[in-house]
Amino acid sequence: MRRAALTPPPPPLASPRQQVVECVKVAAAPPAKGKGKKKKKKGGDDAGDAAPAPKDTYHVVLADSVLFPEGGGQPADHGTINGVKVIDVQNIGGKAVHTLEGPVDVGAEADLVVDWRRRWDHMQQHSGQHLVRTHAY
Repeated sequence: MRRAALTPPPPPLASPRQQVVECVKVAAAPPAKGKGKKKKKKGGDDAGDAAPAPKDTYHVVLADSVLFPEGGGQPADHGTINGVKVIDVQNIGGKAVHTLEGPVDVGAEADLVVDWRRRWDHMQQHSGQHLVRTHAY
């Protein structure tokens, strides 16, 4: 008997375009200061040890969204809005607040794309956790 491959099905049809309601710049947090003085390495320059500078992000609210926020043990969806990478989605005050790596224009129509492989992976893990839990107790 041949086993079916566990590959994700094709993604659902494209989501309807949604209007961008809000886009707010969130300033990057300054790097945490270490305790005490950093010892200088022999031979001089320690510039290669510096962490990359934190980047500003943008909180975006849409009229509606197909990107699921984090909750109930499920991680947030990732994807893009108008080609800008979505790195987090949180439910804040009943609204899905998307954290983006760049800005989008308020009032613009937005094309949303779900990172389908990531969502499929999380769906499989979630289902598996339910199966393990029901048989473990």
